Amino acid sequence: MKKLVYLLLLSFGIVNANAQVTEHLISNFKKLKSISYIESTKTKDFFTEAVFTDTIVHQIAVQPRLAFQLTGKKQKDIFDGNKLFKLNLSDSTYRLANDINTSPLYFQSLGYLIDLLEKNIKKGAKVIQLRDSLYEGKSYFNIKVTDLDSIRNGKKIFNQTTYLVDKKTYLPYYYRNDSQGFIDGTNIHLIIFREYHFSDYKINTTDLSSLSSIILPTYFSLEKPKVKKPMLEKGMVAPNVKLLALDGKQTDLTAYRNSIVLLNFTDNGCPHCVVSVEMLNKLNLKYKNQPFKIISINAFDDHASIIKFNNKFKVNYPIFMISKDPLANYNIEGYPTFYLIDQKGEIVKGYLGFGENTEAQVTKDLDFLISNIK
Repeated sequence: MKKLVYLLLLSFGIVNANAQVTEHLISNFKKLKSISYIESTKTKDFFTEAVFTDTIVHQIAVQPRLAFQLTGKKQKDIFDGNKLFKLNLSDSTYRLANDINTSPLYFQSLGYLIDLLEKNIKKGAKVIQLRDSLYEGKSYFNIKVTDLDSIRNGKKIFNQTTYLVDKKTYLPYYYRNDSQGFIDGTNIHLIIFREYHFSDYKINTTDLSSLSSIILPTYFSLEKPKVKKPMLEKGMVAPNVKLLALDGKQTDLTAYRNSIVLLNFTDNGCPHCVVSVEMLNKLNLKYKNQPFKIISINAFDDHASIIKFNNKFKVNYPIFMISKDPLANYNIEGYPTFYLIDQKGEIVKGYLGFGENTEAQVTKDLDFLISNIK
């Protein structure tokens, strides 16, 4: 996967008349030596209606240099100021990294969120102080920050963040980010949100030495490098797969002999799978009068989720459900994975992932196969 997915963000300059609370929030945080708190998170998946939740215990040293221990339900990230240790709590393995930007938990931390707020204000984001918000009898500053508000292709694109800030401590009680935009280089429009609640603040009480000293539990072991499996070779008979259509009808891959098949292994939550929909739609229309079929198979999402996905992204080719067992027969290493299969049911070529040249490669190989049909 060569390219990450980003929302198109366009900043605009507006004089900030209501930035006093945010200035206090930023300056007070930077004066801290350390902070610990509990964060409850709720995040909407980019491509589905699924909402993910987590509870993260944060211990952060702010000065003299950044260090942290961030513990979620499945992951624990420890940064000693130089190295990042990423602990998988599910299988008791860890891996090392030098870049804190490889820590998803870090992007939910106050240190990152407040740095981002400061950068957006310097770029001219619009800051509005709304009427105070009352929660459980306590009044909070209500701040809204907008760094994008525009229209593209007749659709709204914006990035807006709401902060509820404690009036005494100037620490956030609540954070919500709402964004709409397009996947970079496509016409796929997405709506997402992130919502965080902060509680149990403890200021300047964390032992800084404990954050900068890494002592891993003895039962954790270094993650073993994954041995990559090669894609199926040209000329191999494509392993048969039992297919369940969305209308409940059952079939299998052998039923498509005498047709050229583009087999697509996909997953609703995969960014590159979503981006590849446009290519697959175009191929399905271009070769609709040829002996050509797209068979997209999903081993992860349920019937209702796949139908929502199809409607949202206007999928014009069939998606089938399968069990996870056949995936091993195709040496699937990532998503999406494509296999081009000839009319005899033999592998012609495999394509791992989706990049800027994938459509041209697949189209070229398809044109060659179709031109040589006897």
